Parts: sequence; structure tokens; C-alpha cells
Amino acid sequence: MVTVTLTQGSIVWYNGNCEATTYNAGDAWAEGSQIHMFRVVGKQAVVLYATFITAQGEPLRTDQPEPPCAAALGLT
Repeated sequence: MVTVTLTQGSIVWYNGNCEATTYNAGDAWAEGSQIHMFRVVGKQAVVLYATFITAQGEPLRTDQPEPPCAAALGLT
């Protein structure tokens, strides 16, 4: 699990089905191990802080192929 706080800028976060959620400065959320991608919105730099909560010795991330819908959105 990871908790994220966005302190500057905006992003569009996509889940594994390419459904979009927009996050702006001041927003915070938690996410599990599902496939996801995000894109910066606008010209302002993005600053975010992430805290990973994992079992000792487990990797912080697991790379997986992007879902088929990602190419249509230019997320590859």
C-alpha cells in the first residue's frame, strides 16, 4: 500500500481500466497494488510525497505490462 499527498500541480491518475481521476495540490489518497499510471496536467511542476507500507524485504513496486487501453490514451 502507498499513501500519496500532492503538494503542487495536478495529475490525472488512471486505473487498470484507464478510468481517470484528477488530483490537485492538497489532495491525498491511498492506493493498493493495482496497475495504474498517471499524467501531469498543465505546465506547473508536480510535487508529491509517497509513503510505502510493505512487509519487510518486499519490493516497493512490481512492474507489469500496461493495459491495452493505455496506448489509446498515449500512456505507453
